[in-house]
Amino acid sequence: MLFFMLLFICGRFVVRITNLGLTDEDTAILGAFVIMTPERDGLQNPQQVQKYQDQLLKVCQNTD
Repeated sequence: MLFFMLLFICGRFVVRITNLGLTDEDTAILGAFVIMTPERDGLQNPQQVQKYQDQLLKVCQNTD
């Protein structure tokens, strides 16, 4: 039952992301931000991940 609930939630998430009309590039950037989250459990060096995320944010802010 839990599996089907998770599948339903993931499906709703995919629909919402799809409805945003993101380009492939935008989707890749969103994915990078999700991966580069220092708040994930089990990270050995969250400070380094935060530095990478900060660099990614700077790049995005300097791009039109």
